[in-house]
Amino acid sequence: DEQVSITTANITLNGNGALIQPSSLVSDTTQGSPCTNGVGTAIVLVSGVTGVTLNDVSVDGSMINPMPARFIGIFYRNASGAINGGSVTHVRNDPLDGVQNGLGIYVQAKGPTVATVDVDDVTVSGYQKNGITFNGCGCADTPDGVATGSITNSTATGAGAVPVIAQNGIQVGFGAGPVTISGNTITGHRYTGDPNNGTGSGILIFSSQDNVIDLNDVEGGNNGIV
Repeated sequence: DEQVSITTANITLNGNGALIQPSSLVSDTTQGSPCTNGVGTAIVLVSGVTGVTLNDVSVDGSMINPMPARFIGIFYRNASGAINGGSVTHVRNDPLDGVQNGLGIYVQAKGPTVATVDVDDVTVSGYQKNGITFNGCGCADTPDGVATGSITNSTATGAGAVPVIAQNGIQVGFGAGPVTISGNTITGHRYTGDPNNGTGSGILIFSSQDNVIDLNDVEGGNNGIV
């Protein structure tokens, strides 16, 4: 029942299925976007270090409602490592609404940092906006920070057909990449509200180059790969 913060390099956390489920959270700028240094909130924060591996850890935000600022299940902030096995769930408001917040797994870097994270065999569900996100702080033509790595053999399950928010299973944007997205199952990202507000996507790539997307099962969204 706590937030976990890792700021020491070369740490391996073997969860063996352990559940991290805080009943309260503290928000501050150390958990916010490295692009803006705003306030953020992460259940598990890996910040400013390399070589941090999370093995078979389950993260659950179901005790937190309403969502705090920039709510994230696992956040690699200017940090590198790997996430193997385990799950991230319930990073959302209940009931689900249109607040553009709530990310399952988030990798974000600001220049000159290179954040490399490999996500393998992880189940992500019950998120508000995106399942797994890799973002930089710039764009494809003028990158500011490099967020790269892979997402393999994982599952991202959205809320299905909902009228309140356009969700994405996997997103790579703002100059992040390249990211290899392979062997994943991505379902349930269909927005039934006003299409002028956006649409849901299984995989969303924007302002990013040289990504590899193959051998994924993508269904049940407004779009498959955008």
